[in-house]
Amino acid sequence: AEVVADLQPLPGALASDNVDLFWSNAGTPDDLGNLRNGAIMARPLSGGEVRVVVPGQSGQMLAVLNDYLYWKSGFSLWRAPKDGSADKAIVYESSESIHWMEFSFSDTAIVVLDSVGGDAQIITIDPDDLSQSAFAIGTSRRAWSLSVSNQTAYTLTGNESSAERELLAISLVDQNYSVLSTENEHYTSVASDDTSLFVYGPSDTGIFSRNLDTGDLLNLFNSYAITNIEVAPTLLIVSYAFGNSLGDETGIWLVPKDPATATHLLDKEATRVNGTVVV
Repeated sequence: AEVVADLQPLPGALASDNVDLFWSNAGTPDDLGNLRNGAIMARPLSGGEVRVVVPGQSGQMLAVLNDYLYWKSGFSLWRAPKDGSADKAIVYESSESIHWMEFSFSDTAIVVLDSVGGDAQIITIDPDDLSQSAFAIGTSRRAWSLSVSNQTAYTLTGNESSAERELLAISLVDQNYSVLSTENEHYTSVASDDTSLFVYGPSDTGIFSRNLDTGDLLNLFNSYAITNIEVAPTLLIVSYAFGNSLGDETGIWLVPKDPATATHLLDKEATRVNGTVVV
């Protein structure tokens, strides 16, 4: 593994456009536990200097679409040119203050999941003029986490008082949804590529992959405290945090997407690098 940047203050969300690697630093905690000096950073994958793309802004999610970086901060979706040439701007802002909001991309749009209690909706946003269109998912249960592949949005729904979780597939074309699985009791997040879904969570759960064609659900990697997954062509780039909510230990794992080589084969102690971004 190559060290891209070390001594980073709580690196979390990751994204890449196959030219640069971008990541979000949450910052360093002060005496009261408040995080300071957060920023969105970048470095060429081919090597070079680490640079600040968006100062004073940390993202809970981070993604690249064309010439822009997108990230979630609080209950707002922001973007800024990925070359750092202009200031950040709000793309979508929810009117509610207690809810769940995430975003992803389809082939043609920015896709936002906005869930307030049992009222979950999908918002599609044109990346050129930022015009919006919304539709209700149709489930009365709270929804969280979002990934989009092949004009289908995937999300998890459930009741906060119940451990049962449903994994939904929502068509962005006809706006209908189907239940793929109800066996995701401890999972809180979903990611995807063209062939598989990846479900994971912050507790003692690890990562499972679900084949989109066969529906097979396989144990991909045993871990805990996973905070983010970036799906690369052959690897999952996995952010983790141990300890308290500020993350006493943080870093990155590289996990092969092939279950035959991924399961149980990584030496967690050897690959744990505090505050370091690796590729």
